[in-house]
Amino acid sequence: MKTINDEVWWKWEQQLNLAPGSSDLIPSVRERMQRHYVNPWNQDFMTFYEETCERLKGLFNTRHDVIIQVGPIRVAMDTAINSIVEPGDKVIICRNGHWSDQFRILVELSGGEPIIIDDVWGRSFSVDLLRDEIKRYRGQAKALVLTHVETSTGIVNPVAEVGRVARENDLLFILDSAQSLGGMEVRMDEWNVDLCIGGSHKCMSAPAGTAFLAISPRVWETIRKRAVPIRGWFTNLEIWRDIANWTHLITWPTSAMYGLQASLDIIAEDPHRIYKRHAVAAKAIRWGVSEMGLKLIPDGSNCPGCDSPDRICSDTSTAVCYPPGVNYESLSGILYSRYNVAIGGGLGKLREKNFRFGPTGLSQIAPGAVMHGLSSVGMTLKELGVNMEVERGLMAARSVLDEMP
Repeated sequence: MKTINDEVWWKWEQQLNLAPGSSDLIPSVRERMQRHYVNPWNQDFMTFYEETCERLKGLFNTRHDVIIQVGPIRVAMDTAINSIVEPGDKVIICRNGHWSDQFRILVELSGGEPIIIDDVWGRSFSVDLLRDEIKRYRGQAKALVLTHVETSTGIVNPVAEVGRVARENDLLFILDSAQSLGGMEVRMDEWNVDLCIGGSHKCMSAPAGTAFLAISPRVWETIRKRAVPIRGWFTNLEIWRDIANWTHLITWPTSAMYGLQASLDIIAEDPHRIYKRHAVAAKAIRWGVSEMGLKLIPDGSNCPGCDSPDRICSDTSTAVCYPPGVNYESLSGILYSRYNVAIGGGLGKLREKNFRFGPTGLSQIAPGAVMHGLSSVGMTLKELGVNMEVERGLMAARSVLDEMP
């Protein structure tokens, strides 16, 4: 049987992860996780749990309930849909990327009827399109789902405007903020969000294993009025609302909770500084790859500019098009073997068209990480025979990074 050898362990220890959707653990998080594994089935741990939920309210910008679940962010996605959707319920899904399409699957599995409003992949979702399409479903649909940052295309959707449309049409508004929470501003209450989804292992720079749900009173009232009981136990919001009485049935990853607390110590102290650092790092990556000669999935034609608050490019995920003759296997293979850098591949129907580059989380927004990643990508593509202006791209990125607070 083939086993992992010392060389592989060394590579993993030294690897620079620049894939969006997961982030390396910074030293303070790793250090906190080394604390003794405490018994999670007592009141002291529940007090710790409740304190952590209160601290997360600040990142969601909500005064409503926040719960933490055991598992990856996908658990929170499943729980949100399973708890709200009853058989036959219509749910409007704003689909302009891979992750928004995942909610279609979840609605179908819960016995609901997904109503898909499609927009172009790589373009911020059109509020005008939504207003036009939603008229025919007024009074019929129960909820509306939007993805804040569409990781597959590197765009950000207009949450505030969609939230107003949802409230005007008396729809529960479900927001997937998995790729934004901790790296970009999320304003749940101001944006009329009823159920907001997040988790620890992306921009929060904490270990995988905890997922978050911020829940408005409208959601609890909807659940209370269900005609059909929620199916299942683990993805049942009512169970998690009453978790103090069920904690003996769940083995909590207390080390992951310690890591989350360490991440909150950094991000919650000055979140706007962290958001600014993500914005600068993302701008540096966009400018860097563009000046090297590569194209982005959002082509910029509908964007007011990198420094505009209404920019369509995400600050936490960058989708870069492959040049002709290059694919994920050839690019990622050299990046891993020669430079020990990890990137993300394309998703969904863009799987063969782009690769994905952060910046996701505290380690990826470091100027050194940005420059290391850009130079590695540039040199790898040159090795693959692509005519690249590597130095020009690095100089462009370096000039942007001077804006880093």
